[in-house]
Amino acid sequence: MARILLLVSSIFLCGKLGSSFMDIPVINLPEEIRDDLINIVTNPLKLIHNCDSSDTQEVQYLLYTRKNRDRPIKLNPQQPMEVEEGKPTILLIHGWISDSNFYNMPKIREGFLTKYDCNVIMIDWSKTSFKTYGHSVCALPVIAEEVARLLCKLDAYYGVPLELVHIIGHSLGGQMSGLIGQSTREVCQKSLGRITALDPAGPLFFGLPESKRLDPSDANFVQAIHTNGGVFGYLPKCADVDFFVNCGTYQHGCITISLLNITNVLVSDVTCSHSRSLDYLEESIYSTGFVGHSCKYCPVKCIADLFNSKSAVMGEHTAKDASGSFLVTTASSSPFAQKCTSYAFGVCL
Repeated sequence: MARILLLVSSIFLCGKLGSSFMDIPVINLPEEIRDDLINIVTNPLKLIHNCDSSDTQEVQYLLYTRKNRDRPIKLNPQQPMEVEEGKPTILLIHGWISDSNFYNMPKIREGFLTKYDCNVIMIDWSKTSFKTYGHSVCALPVIAEEVARLLCKLDAYYGVPLELVHIIGHSLGGQMSGLIGQSTREVCQKSLGRITALDPAGPLFFGLPESKRLDPSDANFVQAIHTNGGVFGYLPKCADVDFFVNCGTYQHGCITISLLNITNVLVSDVTCSHSRSLDYLEESIYSTGFVGHSCKYCPVKCIADLFNSKSAVMGEHTAKDASGSFLVTTASSSPFAQKCTSYAFGVCL
C-alpha cells in the first residue's frame, strides 16, 4: 500500500495523474493495482471485494462555465453558489485509476461548453479511485450519496432543477451515475434528467440487483454505450437504450493483447476498447453520424434486425424516447462515425 501512495503522490505533482498511469507498462503499476488489472482481463473471479472497511477520501467538485473555461472553481458542496442558475448542468465522472484530466475528458468538457451555455462539473474522486478496484467499488455508494445531496441542494436552493442535470460517467463513473440517480430519489424524492454511461464497469457488478448498479430507472432517460463488455465493461443491457458498438466488446483500431505478455503492454493499450467510449462521446457532441440499427438479440447475437428494424443516433444527440438495443459500427480511427443507413449481415451500408 505504501508503494501505491508514493506513486500516486508523485503523479499528483505532475498534474496529469490519470494520463500518466495510462502511459506506462502494466508491469510498472503498483503491485495491488497491477494484480487487479490483470485479474480483470484474465480472471475477474480473483478480484477481492470486501466493503466492511472501505473509506472514502475527499471528492472535488470542479465547476467550469463559459466565464471560466480554463480555471475551475472548486465548489463547496455545502454552499455551491457559483453554479449558474437555470442553466443545463453536466456532470462528468471518471473511473478507476483515473482523475478529471483522464484521456480526453478535458476535450469533452470543452466541447460541451462550446456547444451549450451550461455548467460543467467535474467530479474528481481520484483520491479513492487510485486504490484497488474492490476498494474503489466499495466507495461508490458513499460518494454517490454525497453527490446526490449536492444536486438536491442545487435543485432546492440554487435554481438548477434536477431535470436539467445530465450525468456522464465512464467505467466506475458510469455505475456511480446510476447510484447517484437512486440516491436523489431517496434524498429529495426527485429524478435526474439524464444519464449517459460510457462503458459502465462490469467486474463486481455482474449479477447484482438493479438497486446496486446502473439500471433504466436511475434517471428520466438512461443511455449506455458498450465498448468493452465482458472485460472492463458491463455487457448486459442496463439502460433505456443500449448501444453495442462493434458488437460491444472490442473496438476497431485497438491492438490485440496477448495474455501471455500482458505485463509488458501499455495500460492504454490494455484499456483501449474501454476508453474508446470517451472518443465516441466526444465526437458525438458535434456529430449525429453514429447511427445505430436495432439489434434484438444483442449482445448475445450481433446481427442487426432484418425485419421491423429501427434506427437511433448514439451519443449526445440520442432522442430521449429511444429505447431498445442497437448495433453501431465505427471506423478504426477518428472520425469514427460511419453514418450507416442500414446493415446487411453485420456490415455497414
